[in-house]
Amino acid sequence: MSRAATLVLLAAASCGRLGFSSTGDAGGAAADGASGDGSVDGGLPFNIVFVTSTTHAGDLGGLAGADAICQGLAAAAGLGGTYVAWLSTSTVSANSRLGSARGWTRPDGRPVFDQQQDIAQGHLLYPPRLDETGADVGQQTITTATRNGLLSATGTTCGDWTLADMQFVDVGDSSAATQAFAFTGNVARCATLRRFYCFGIDRSNPIVVSAQAGRKAFVSQGGLDGTNGPAAADAMCASEALAAGRTGSFKALMATTTATAASRFSTALGPWSRFDGVLLSDTAAELFTAPYWHTALSVDAQGGGFYASSGVWTGAATPTALGTNASTCNNWSTPSSAATGLTGATDDSKTSRSFAFGNGQCSQTYRAYCLEE
Repeated sequence: MSRAATLVLLAAASCGRLGFSSTGDAGGAAADGASGDGSVDGGLPFNIVFVTSTTHAGDLGGLAGADAICQGLAAAAGLGGTYVAWLSTSTVSANSRLGSARGWTRPDGRPVFDQQQDIAQGHLLYPPRLDETGADVGQQTITTATRNGLLSATGTTCGDWTLADMQFVDVGDSSAATQAFAFTGNVARCATLRRFYCFGIDRSNPIVVSAQAGRKAFVSQGGLDGTNGPAAADAMCASEALAAGRTGSFKALMATTTATAASRFSTALGPWSRFDGVLLSDTAAELFTAPYWHTALSVDAQGGGFYASSGVWTGAATPTALGTNASTCNNWSTPSSAATGLTGATDDSKTSRSFAFGNGQCSQTYRAYCLEE
């Protein structure tokens, strides 16, 4: 029997990519692959998870037909191993299809899940936004019929994946890095063409993400109402960092009517990572200008996560935009329920959602994104 491997994902600070080292091998995988490109055939001993590049209605030919699609796409892309569709039926849950597998990366090598309980809890490292070729599909509606790894409460499975009718089926979001990757609601019909997730199931090697050098970022545990602007949010960020034993000076990523959120931070320094070691962007500037972050900013100063969506005050449509009275609770001066401020959502890597998901009432309490200066 092969030894269980301890695998460490080492962050390459120069380019924000992830490299790999291994102290052993499991499941017959070679232990000498350190390219970081996520290629199983290249020796990297992890499973691969991807979004299908093709779209399909609900008449997949059952689970066997869906598995065949996954296997064909993986083979065409040069991904070795065995793949199954991450779909639930009336009698089989999506997670139960993974057997004893553990440790999944995307085709580019970025880690997504360590254990199956992470899948069930929505504890993602990077979102599964890539298809089998490594192309980033961005935010897509993904067929799952699954919530928390199990058949979702509606029980609708397009006739166990044999029907392309007008039933509604539960779907997920490929750009989400929380529970929403699997479940955003019962909003799509079985007749509609959509993608689904494919999981490799041959390996059972644990993934460990190393600590990143450079600046850190977290989402606050506490919250503030609309009378509290950046100064109060800064104090909350500093207090939570201190309580967690974190060094460095932290401020809130939050706009006013006279200053953008991005202007509060230098882009001449390195990028930010979460306290679990996951990188948010390759450069500091990309955090403020890119349409997608690498992952959701859903981890607090303690290194724990908010795996469902939580609201965050931001005050503007983008990190580089000025706030208005309507987007900043009158420049953070009123707790009135009639006034509003822009909020982001901690569950997604798409900037238009993570930074400007919707309007929150100024009487409500929302968290803050905290970045190291």
